[in-house]
Amino acid sequence: GYPYSDYYRKHYVRGLNEGKAHSVLTFLQARGVPVGVRDRARVLGCHDEATLDRWIVAAATAASVGEILATKPPRRRATASRVRRRAAHPARTARRRRP
Repeated sequence: GYPYSDYYRKHYVRGLNEGKAHSVLTFLQARGVPVGVRDRARVLGCHDEATLDRWIVAAATAASVGEILATKPPRRRATASRVRRRAAHPARTARRRRP
């Protein structure tokens, strides 16, 4: 098992994500990209690790903060298990027509 409490894990992850948010802003500052108050608040308010990782990568080449914040997550590919699930329950995935 994991020797730490749920409280510790929750706040540890929060601290990691805050560090990533500050990394995005530091990266932009070092590159001379201006960051507005709203954009700064949005970056610092983000707690999703995958989004922050995407923003860090985008900050390496972006010419503006808008380019970074506009990055979208990669589309999930249809795995074999999802394809089987859809085949087993066609009524769930079929679009319902209204009369």
